[in-house]
Amino acid sequence: MSAFETVLQIIDQARSFGFRQLPNGAKLYGQVPHVAPEGWLHQVYAPLSDQEMLSLEEKLGQAMPSDLRQFFHLANGVGLFSDSLSIYGKRTSYARSGDEAWQPFCIVTANTLDRPVHAKPGQLIVGSYQDDGSLILVDVKDGTAFRTKSMSKKLLNHWTDFWTMLGDEACRMARLFDAQGHKLVAGPTTPAVDV
Repeated sequence: MSAFETVLQIIDQARSFGFRQLPNGAKLYGQVPHVAPEGWLHQVYAPLSDQEMLSLEEKLGQAMPSDLRQFFHLANGVGLFSDSLSIYGKRTSYARSGDEAWQPFCIVTANTLDRPVHAKPGQLIVGSYQDDGSLILVDVKDGTAFRTKSMSKKLLNHWTDFWTMLGDEACRMARLFDAQGHKLVAGPTTPAVDV
């Protein structure tokens, strides 16, 4: 089973307490009114076309590594466990209400306007953790994924590639929430530092 299939299996378990597919292709799983009145446990955004992928790479000023290209052809970003972990995507609307408000966090903004000074050329910021704002980066050359503090180059975690990170983190985080999306732990949902 691929890492993405594993992630989708975890996400689909929340379908039992709510599901919506929006006109823009976004899928919302598991209503969590204990988090927010209109909250959803997971969001999966519609995949990008080849043309949208080229447009995204142009805005980023570099080609995507193969793992990320594959991911964006499957989903234009995800929000897991009430955005405890967000994988960014191409944002197409900045509406603040209605169905169009459901958009991924913008990968272009994260790598341009909001790009931290510690991010090196050839590293793409692809996601973040809500609890502490720490960032997930991918090295464009070798495909490794790693987590750093938001304002520091201090390395917190390292994975061999993007898919390993996403699969491992979805499985780890699934153990931190119950079957209705309630957090089971008092502390943060970020991974323990392993480097």
